[in-house]
Amino acid sequence: MLALTLMVSAAVNANRFDCTANRHDYVRVEYTSPAENTNGRIVYECRLCGGRITRILYVTGWGEWEITREPTCAEPGLRTRTSLTNPNFSETEEIPATGHKFVETIIEPTCAEPGQQVHTCSVCGYSYTEEFGELNDCYYIETITREPSCGAEGIKALTCEVCGDYYTKSIPALEHAWGDWIIEIPAEPEIEGRKYIECALCGERIYEIIPALPAQWRLFGIIGPEEAVVTSANVGLWIILPILLFGEIMFIIVKRRKKRKILAQERTAYSGKDGYTWL
Repeated sequence: MLALTLMVSAAVNANRFDCTANRHDYVRVEYTSPAENTNGRIVYECRLCGGRITRILYVTGWGEWEITREPTCAEPGLRTRTSLTNPNFSETEEIPATGHKFVETIIEPTCAEPGQQVHTCSVCGYSYTEEFGELNDCYYIETITREPSCGAEGIKALTCEVCGDYYTKSIPALEHAWGDWIIEIPAEPEIEGRKYIECALCGERIYEIIPALPAQWRLFGIIGPEEAVVTSANVGLWIILPILLFGEIMFIIVKRRKKRKILAQERTAYSGKDGYTWL
């Protein structure tokens, strides 16, 4: 193209314009650059006669693309290539941005803060955060600060192990666990006794009076009914034993006398018979 321009300029500067002799006064009136698959052209027109001539700008191929600016996740890049037939002719085009390659990280919500979903580009490190999930309920741990007792409420503290929220609640009082009645002092004639029941939880006792027993007669002011029964039994035993013993002796004596009488009678009946004599 440069050689053609020099030739035209030389013809124009000759100062001898004779269109009939093919010496025109040309000027460039049109220029079309060559594309990848299309030839370009230059059109010249004579200022004297209006005649035109056209020169074709042939494109036979392009060189390799060269990246002049690398694309990033967010910004496009650039690349350039040069015509193989005209080193002064080149073209540049945009390389699309590569786009972010996000990796998601989930931060679970708590009772104090909502959750988060963090999107982080693994290439350039750009990140943004979105809210994720809803607030959770507090997770309370109970601690008894005062044990309940019979008739008195207890207190327990509830503390959230996540956010530290704290409040207290009362524990209902216990009821007495009464046992069976226990006689502490037995009642006696004309003397009251005492009994009690005891709570197995707190040890509290309730006492009650046992009415005194009725007054009892006493022999000579010493022997009462119970002693009298025992004494009478002992005395009766000492009286009955001799009587029984005497009766046994008398029975033996009577039995022996009766036996002797029978023997005497038998002796008399058989005496002198058959020559036998009772000794």
